[in-house]
Amino acid sequence: MEYDVREVTGTAAACRAVAEVSGDFPGSPVTLHFAFERDARGRITRLEITPTPA
Repeated sequence: MEYDVREVTGTAAACRAVAEVSGDFPGSPVTLHFAFERDARGRITRLEITPTPA
């Protein structure tokens, strides 16, 4: 599997990233959107991963 991070935006508490992931799987390549929320210690408290709508 390979990935290419396209964009990262946000703050220390919450950020979004977009990455293209490719490999030997159906639908490859796919663009995935990651939404992170972090606590005061920087630990991830929430993670949402969604594909780009077709």
